[in-house]
Amino acid sequence: MAALHHTPFRPLHEGRMVFPDFDVQDVVPYLHWESLYAAWGVTADSEKGHHLHDKAVALIREIDEHRLLKIQAVIGVYAVRSNGDALEVTDTKGHTFRIETHGALTDRIAPTGDYMACYAVTAGIGRKELCAKYEIEEDTSSSKLVTVLSKALTGAFTEALLTFVRREMWGYATDEKLSPEEIARGEYRGERLDIGSEALADTSLREDLHRLLAVSLTTEIQLDKEHRPLPEESIYGILLADRQ
Repeated sequence: MAALHHTPFRPLHEGRMVFPDFDVQDVVPYLHWESLYAAWGVTADSEKGHHLHDKAVALIREIDEHRLLKIQAVIGVYAVRSNGDALEVTDTKGHTFRIETHGALTDRIAPTGDYMACYAVTAGIGRKELCAKYEIEEDTSSSKLVTVLSKALTGAFTEALLTFVRREMWGYATDEKLSPEEIARGEYRGERLDIGSEALADTSLREDLHRLLAVSLTTEIQLDKEHRPLPEESIYGILLADRQ
């Protein structure tokens, strides 16, 4: 494939930011309710769908009031260039990290110099303990809903943070006027690539981002030996700006 050449968007603020305890109420507007209904096997306009919505709202209120889930993330915007089947990422101190992508990203990153944002996000800290509490109380429905909801909140938190990146940190979409609902449907400029998705199937890339972002030093997110995140609903990925 021919090398990519384009004019990159220079970030307003390069480097890394940590969000150690984000407010769940700031995440809720970005919830993709349709995916929540689908995970539960109901439709939004059904009686079961209305019941699920009310129960989820009540559970979110309880999570918020009693801080039952901790919502954390690390994001970073870095200079990067493609070099063969690898990416060479440079941090703000001039250190270079080599990420082997086996060609998965090199057709999207210019060899002459580019930028990308990386993220590790979770809304699942405390989820196991909360599920265990409901299991002891024999409330299996609430336990299941916590699992589904923590995954949905992680996805919503990712969209909330990437909105901040596009508009303020990277700044290539400072004029973006999309609503949270439109953002939840992916109607924004740029390309979100979650590791483990079809576009970035190689889960070993999580290890590279984990190291680059120093995730375990600043959050409670961990990786096991098979590159699976703990909590398991955690999302690692890369955001690319649209092209000038």
